[in-house]
Amino acid sequence: MRRSRFNKLTGAVQGGTHHAFRCADNVAQAIDRRMPEAKALASWLDQDRGRLGLPDGEDFEDFGLRKAVPAVSWRRIRTAISRGLRTAPGAAGTGAELWLDALCGRLGLNALDRKLLALALYYELDERVEHLVDGISTARGGAARLRCDFILLALLLADEPGAVEARLHPDSRLLASGLMRLDSDGDLDIIGRLAKLVRNSALPAADPFAQLLGRTLAATLPWDAFAHLGREEPCCMNRGCGRSYPSPACGQAMRTEIGRPSSSMRLSAWTATPTSVARCRSVRERSPSPITCLNLPMAASAQARLV
Repeated sequence: MRRSRFNKLTGAVQGGTHHAFRCADNVAQAIDRRMPEAKALASWLDQDRGRLGLPDGEDFEDFGLRKAVPAVSWRRIRTAISRGLRTAPGAAGTGAELWLDALCGRLGLNALDRKLLALALYYELDERVEHLVDGISTARGGAARLRCDFILLALLLADEPGAVEARLHPDSRLLASGLMRLDSDGDLDIIGRLAKLVRNSALPAADPFAQLLGRTLAATLPWDAFAHLGREEPCCMNRGCGRSYPSPACGQAMRTEIGRPSSSMRLSAWTATPTSVARCRSVRERSPSPITCLNLPMAASAQARLV
C-alpha cells in the first residue's frame, strides 16, 4: 500500500538524499556487477536522476539486455554513487535525525536499532529511498516493499543478517515499543505519527513520547462508575445465567425412548425403567393408562348392553 509523501512535487525530505546514497553505497560495496542488484542500482540512478541531482548526459543503463553489467558501466555507477554521497547535504541536524536521536536516547537503542529505524522512517518520507529499497528487493525476487528480509536489510545497512534478525525479534525494543511494526505479510512499517511529525517540521520535545501518543484526555467519570466491571460471571458457570429451568439435580435421570434422550421427561430416582408402553401388573392396576384400560375386565351391565 502506497503512503502519502512529505512533498507531493519532489517526494523528498531533508537528509533523504544523503541517506539514499549511503544505502546505495552499502549495496554497491557488497555486490558484484554480475548480480541482479547491480542492474537495480543502474535503474535507480536513471529513474531518480533529477531527484538525486545527477547530470542528464550520463546513461547508467547503456548495457541493454546483457545479463551482467559491463565493467565500464559498473565503474561509472560506482563513481556516481560515491560522488553523490560526498556532495549530498548532510543529514545531521535535520528534523528526522533529531527525532531519531531523541527516541534512541530515551529507549536505549543501539547503533543497529537506529539504522533500522532510520531506514523505515526515510522509506516512509522520501521516494528516493523508497525506489532504491523497492528496486533492490525486486532484484532479489521479493516484493517492492520494505520487508523483514534480513539479508536485504543487512545489505542496505552494511551489517550482518544475524545481527539484524536479533534486533527485529518480536520482543526487541524496536517492535515492543511500537516504533516499528511487522505485519502478517512481513512488511515493516514505522509508526505513522512519527512520520507525520517529521513532515510537519515538529521537533522533539523534552518528552517525545507525549508527542507520539498525543494529548491525554482528562477523565470525566469517577472510579465508582467502573466498580461493576469484573463482577459479571460467565453464563456457562451454571449460575442461573443462560440456562433454562429447571436445572437437572441430583437424583434425577432422563428417560430414554429407543436410545434417544428426551429432555421433557425426568424421573425422580436413578432406577431402571422399561421404555415400552406395556407396564407390569402392579403398576397397571394402581395407575391405569388409557391404553392399559382396554385390557381391564368389563362390568356385566356393560357387556349386556353390547349384546
